[in-house]
Amino acid sequence: MKAYEQVTRMVVPRRTYTIVRVDGRSFHSFLRHADRPFDDAVMAAMNAVAEALCADMSGAVFAFTQSDECSVLLTDFTGTGTEPWFGGVVQKMVCSTTRTCPRAAAHGASAATTAPAAPAPPAPAPAPPTPAAVRSPARPAWPAPRLRCRR
Repeated sequence: MKAYEQVTRMVVPRRTYTIVRVDGRSFHSFLRHADRPFDDAVMAAMNAVAEALCADMSGAVFAFTQSDECSVLLTDFTGTGTEPWFGGVVQKMVCSTTRTCPRAAAHGASAATTAPAAPAPPAPAPAPPTPAAVRSPARPAWPAPRLRCRR
């Protein structure tokens, strides 16, 4: 049986950067009732996946999530005695990530939906505008980009 497995055995080159990209499956059903364009539960689930993958993967340096994808940067050259995750065997890496992601996503989504919302602090009274501010044209209020990467 091992001879049959050897034919498709792929190993990541040593002492290189490796990016493991995990893509969501059947996200159309997972996102069916999500708020558009950003859903806090979905973002919490994806952040939980990124954190779980970084904790699980040996040599994880950085994780980035976007939409239904999560990419993790792995290195095996931080020290002289470091080894690649699972010896660089791709099939073992795939099996481990497919085991980690669903549990982390379910835990992150349930934590986001069951956590009570913190009460908002009272807003301070607005200060009267200065004459210079009244004369200058207003800047457009662009939405701040959401930072969704974790280390």
